[in-house]
Amino acid sequence: MIFLVAKGISAQENKFGIRLGIGGVNSSQIIGPWLDPAFLSSTSNSEAFKQSGHFSFRAGFLVDIYLNDVLSFQPEVLYTTSGVKNTRPNHNVIINWGDNVMLEEEEVTYALRYIEIPLSLKCKVYRRWSIMAGLSPAFNIYSKVHMNYWEPDQISNIDDVVWQGGVYTSAKEEVEKFPFDYSNKVVLNAIAEINFRIGRIGFMFLNYSGSLSNIYKIEELNGYNMKTKFETITFGFGATL
Repeated sequence: MIFLVAKGISAQENKFGIRLGIGGVNSSQIIGPWLDPAFLSSTSNSEAFKQSGHFSFRAGFLVDIYLNDVLSFQPEVLYTTSGVKNTRPNHNVIINWGDNVMLEEEEVTYALRYIEIPLSLKCKVYRRWSIMAGLSPAFNIYSKVHMNYWEPDQISNIDDVVWQGGVYTSAKEEVEKFPFDYSNKVVLNAIAEINFRIGRIGFMFLNYSGSLSNIYKIEELNGYNMKTKFETITFGFGATL
């Protein structure tokens, strides 16, 4: 009878839940020609791009499987986003905003979307605090490169602007999007998380994810390094029942 009661209590400890988080992504290496000095010297603008992390979004479902009073196993299914952005001043486009004139930014953004399946071991360490660690395969479902460029606006009646020795005509912004077929279909990540319980069902988390395999399936493209990995830190909230 004691064995049957213990099994009943353990079954009641299994929980289902959801989570939602936002964070930032950083790349560990150069992507393409956008940061390469040799490539930039061949253009009319030799100023280097600055690489910055792109916002990350994570949302999905989890199951917390009871093992004992300290440990549990937590598989999840998440929709996640990743990417990096490269920006620099565009010497061919200016913004005339009232009395202020400034250079517009030139942008190249790599945007990726995944279905991620984290598999983690969760350990309660102190009261409401717990830590998690595990592996997370991510399946690529979307891969785009966004580039902004400008062409003369034939409709506008705004006069040409002379600024720092150059003549600028009115322009309209166009955004070009095209598939980036060199992304890996599956990426393996290592994950670690700090988790704090709020009330009976809520929790907040701080999650680190670092790719163990390359984001792109080739190491070089036209002489440029494509061997790239992402690191992501995400903060968010969730609930379990």
